[in-house]
Amino acid sequence: MIRKGFVIFLALTVAAGLYALLSSMHPSLVLMVNAFAVAVMFIAVIYGEVEGAAVGTTAGLIQDALSHSVFGIGGLSLTIAGFLAGWISRRIDVGTFYRCFVMTLAVSLMQLIIWALFYALIFGKALLYTGPAVYLQAGFTALLSSIFIKLFKKLNPGV
Repeated sequence: MIRKGFVIFLALTVAAGLYALLSSMHPSLVLMVNAFAVAVMFIAVIYGEVEGAAVGTTAGLIQDALSHSVFGIGGLSLTIAGFLAGWISRRIDVGTFYRCFVMTLAVSLMQLIIWALFYALIFGKALLYTGPAVYLQAGFTALLSSIFIKLFKKLNPGV
């Protein structure tokens, strides 16, 4: 049995590393693949809403610090998403890949909408019109999250 704290630390570390790698390859890759949202969805589905919200806050603030954006937009949107993903995953059966994908896609879309609304309110412009790569973010987040969740549950059947 892998310790929860180690898994959370590893998920956040991998997300930060992937964020740095993607941003060094091409800036639009960071818009397409939100590594921090993947980590939040993964932790929320595996451990529940409290851990999802806590990791969402931490991941969002790390993302805001790395992106030189307004501090708190990512933290708020990922906190809400982490809580909802954990809460929904405890209420419905997300045991199959398809159900897990649909649930994480819905929560990822909601997280992206919240983030885009706050971005538009603060900066007065809509990112959704200037960065077409952002349209793929929810799909990539759901796909990667679902893959990692299924792999983790297969390797740790007691979770």
